[in-house]
Amino acid sequence: MSLTKKNLFLVFLLVIICVGVFSLFLQAISDIIDQEKFIRAETVLISKKYLSQPAPKKILRDLETDEQDINKISKTSFIGSGGELEFIKFLESAADPKIDREIKLDLDKKIKQDDQIKIPVEIILQSNFRNVIQYLYALEKADYYLEIDSVKINSLGFEAGQESNIKAVISGYVYSF
Repeated sequence: MSLTKKNLFLVFLLVIICVGVFSLFLQAISDIIDQEKFIRAETVLISKKYLSQPAPKKILRDLETDEQDINKISKTSFIGSGGELEFIKFLESAADPKIDREIKLDLDKKIKQDDQIKIPVEIILQSNFRNVIQYLYALEKADYYLEIDSVKINSLGFEAGQESNIKAVISGYVYSF
């Protein structure tokens, strides 16, 4: 091989090597650009998620508001200390005056449960069916948290031309704190 052919071969080999290195270089640049695009997209997603999260101060304000609401509800829904008489007055006033009623609030059988106290209550009603249902409806609409365990209804007889009277025994618990 002559010197010019060798030089030409070396130049050709050098060009091929340069083209190969250049193509590897372009591929590396393309990969770097793709990674940069991916990182930017992930940064945008993370930023959106971060910005969509409530600030700690807002969370604390919301918790304080919720706590105030819970305290307000517990003061109206639960019998406070010494509020038993007020609860009995409510039970008396919820009934139609035509209903014979007996209310038993058994303070000696209180059941402690966490921070609350369950007080057994039994309400005995004697009247027609419509009045008893209206009384149950009034209990349902009450602000007090009253857990009814059972409602027993017995017929007291039937007289011609009059509505039949029934006896209803409502047993359950009212909550106190």
